[in-house]
Amino acid sequence: MKGKTLSSQSQGLVLSLLNYFQQEKDNGGPLLPLLAVQERVAQALSMSLSTITRIQRHLSSNDNVLRSPGKKRPRKKSKTTDSQA
Repeated sequence: MKGKTLSSQSQGLVLSLLNYFQQEKDNGGPLLPLLAVQERVAQALSMSLSTITRIQRHLSSNDNVLRSPGKKRPRKKSKTTDSQA
């Protein structure tokens, strides 16, 4: 990704990772057991475990393809007639 600009959300995730690994360094080892992979990822990214699980489940069911939600488009209002005359 050399030369690419990261979104502010991505930059926030990088900062979360830096803080987490700095805490592990200060602790002298892992904050959580190495076998607790999902829990470590959730804590490192400051996300809930359910979010990590949902992303992992989505990836495994979609051939490892990440997709963002589509752009929300305003719906056209249906025409109604005023029956009061």
